[in-house]
Amino acid sequence: MERDPYDILSILVAFSPGDKVKFLKDIKNDGTYPGMKRGELIVKEGAAGQVIRFLGYAPVFGDDMFEVVVEESGSIVVCRACELERLDDE
Repeated sequence: MERDPYDILSILVAFSPGDKVKFLKDIKNDGTYPGMKRGELIVKEGAAGQVIRFLGYAPVFGDDMFEVVVEESGSIVVCRACELERLDDE
């Protein structure tokens, strides 16, 4: 997705809504994902997704947080920027 040069937020954060991403690690339930047990796998490493929105900076993690929809399952997860990698548009 092409970035708007006048959108200051898209310049300051790693991903923008609509960006296609790959998960760099398994994402497990930390106890906040409904309907699953703590520690249960939500997203497998290498899965593709799309950024829904930027949630803000989380000082406790020292990273930006994003809401991402997982392509395969349709699940929506919250993850850190360091857990994602942008996929090139094909």
